[in-house]
Amino acid sequence: MAAQRRGQCRHHDGVHGDLGRDRAGVAQVALTSRVGPTGEVEGILAMVADVTEQKNTEAQLRQAQRLDAVGQLAGGVAHDFNNLLTVIDGYAAMLLNQVEGPARADLSAIRDAAARAAALTRQLLAFSRTQVAQPRAIDLNALVLGVEEMLRRLIREDVELIVRIATAPSVVWADQGQLEQVIVNLAVNSRDAMPQGGRLTIAVAHLDLDEAEADQFGLQPGGHRLLTVADAGCGMPPDVQARVFEPFFTTKDQGKGTGLGLSTVYGIIRQAKGHITVDSIPGTGSTFRVYLPAVAALAVQQQADPHLDRLADGAETILLVEDDPAVRELTERILNSAGYRTLVAADGRQALALALRHPTVDLLLTDLIMPGMNGRQLADQLTTLIPDLPVVFTSAHTRGILAAQGHGGVTAFLDKPFTATTLTRKIRDTLDARLTSGTT
Repeated sequence: MAAQRRGQCRHHDGVHGDLGRDRAGVAQVALTSRVGPTGEVEGILAMVADVTEQKNTEAQLRQAQRLDAVGQLAGGVAHDFNNLLTVIDGYAAMLLNQVEGPARADLSAIRDAAARAAALTRQLLAFSRTQVAQPRAIDLNALVLGVEEMLRRLIREDVELIVRIATAPSVVWADQGQLEQVIVNLAVNSRDAMPQGGRLTIAVAHLDLDEAEADQFGLQPGGHRLLTVADAGCGMPPDVQARVFEPFFTTKDQGKGTGLGLSTVYGIIRQAKGHITVDSIPGTGSTFRVYLPAVAALAVQQQADPHLDRLADGAETILLVEDDPAVRELTERILNSAGYRTLVAADGRQALALALRHPTVDLLLTDLIMPGMNGRQLADQLTTLIPDLPVVFTSAHTRGILAAQGHGGVTAFLDKPFTATTLTRKIRDTLDARLTSGTT
């Protein structure tokens, strides 16, 4: 009976209460013989200790370490792949402005394919949990439709996926990659909750929260966007529901879950100033509801569409540091086309030497992950030569480097792959921010 219950209900990568009730315990037994005066054994003392919790903790730690290693690998692959995508999309964009006729459609197809590949690497980075959070205006309708194809590959054929979007734009302020991670985690948990197949529904809706409802969720009253992920799985008992978002507690069998999935979802939603709830009935299914504050900034976001090819020009001196030769050459061409004077270095050591010869550098544009001296270390050292030097970091994988204390001037971050438009706009905005802050 216990084995049957595990097979049906150990699905949510969240929590489980008393592990000893549904999983075999582990005991440590120590036997000590008692020897009498004649040397004969008169008895045996058995000491039995329940070490189930210790073994479970050790297993969770080993699993977390394995996932950390896989995450580092995923981040490294994404970094190298996004360097390639930067070059592919960058040169396709340049050619697009130089050709007419059928070739334009071919180049547009190349750029569209590069954009889809970039979306896949964002999902890879979401798994590694090393991407920098960059909140912006996102239409939940478009986001859900964008991950629908990937979800159909993730779920089994016996799981029917139904997607319902709102009739009007459903704009929220959040990090796109992190919201994709939320949807994927919830969908995979729902899939695992239906070992015999079933229906998985993902829906987007609009709602207004009154003061009582908002206070209940710790939100502000007013317009919100509701993302619902519902399954027809085995459901959860009340004690599991109560702790489902706690870290390192899972109802999956050992080795199949870390207990981090739903806790990560919870953290992402709270960071976006939202709230998530779960309703579940054993034997019927579970429904997760994500509440996110509504915003009306999509028009601004559309104006910053990276496919618009108008460069943000300038005449300042940019110190470009990039270890990938193809990305370095492309970036230099973009900056020169926008009117900037460009100094180019392949690593931190070369960059420091250039800065000593050219102390009039206006901005440092540097890759973050480089052999030897990384971008953060380079920025810190250049500050001693050029105080308050504004910096734009570029990378697809930060490895937590940006979280460290360091350079205190005007800084910005640009994801790879970037386009000529997003690159020059980020540089222009960072330089203008320096002027606005009063730095000279």
